[in-house]
Amino acid sequence: MRGILIGFALGIACLQQAALPDVYAACALVLMLGLACALAFCFRQFRAVSMMAAAFVVGFGYAAWRADTRLQRALPVAFENRNIELTGFVRGFPMQGAHGTRFLFEVESNDAALTNFPRVVQLSWMAVDASKRGPAAAPPPAL
Repeated sequence: MRGILIGFALGIACLQQAALPDVYAACALVLMLGLACALAFCFRQFRAVSMMAAAFVVGFGYAAWRADTRLQRALPVAFENRNIELTGFVRGFPMQGAHGTRFLFEVESNDAALTNFPRVVQLSWMAVDASKRGPAAAPPPAL
């Protein structure tokens, strides 16, 4: 059991070091999983190693699936470095610090007509001194 958990954790850690797999790599992972399970079923002496390898493949695949799901909500490249006007309301209390104010904003609509835009975003209002391009001595105005 410990070997399976170690294999699963190593599979997740291995994905952190690499790029997300494409379709061909996913097919190769499924084949490796099938081979590891076949070895575990057919040969008793390879059962511990093959189960650890199968857990590694499952952990890698699970982490890749979760990362791909999370990255589906990324902003399209066409909208990068462009202002998007949001309509909504401030959710919760603003958090003020020495260098600015940040707050959660619940989005009701956006002018870019993006359908998968997040419902809640964190916005920051930074206090910047225009002459020095650094943090100003005074915080931004109260919201």
